[in-house]
Amino acid sequence: MCGACVSNEDFEAAQNQLIYFTGSLSENNLFGWRKYLAAVFVMDQGEMAFGPQYIDPTSWARAFSCKRRTP
Repeated sequence: MCGACVSNEDFEAAQNQLIYFTGSLSENNLFGWRKYLAAVFVMDQGEMAFGPQYIDPTSWARAFSCKRRTP
């Protein structure tokens, strides 16, 4: 179903409490067009955000990134 799906996680804990976490599930070659699409979750000391991330490295002959996170 998803040929190049990737899951990434990073976290930091202090005194048995999770103080930072980020995770994403991404498709690195969307439809074979070299586009990157991900669902991203970020938690940082009580703040949480979830949203998409889209990167098109061929837009306007340079890297183009579009992010939207909903707190």
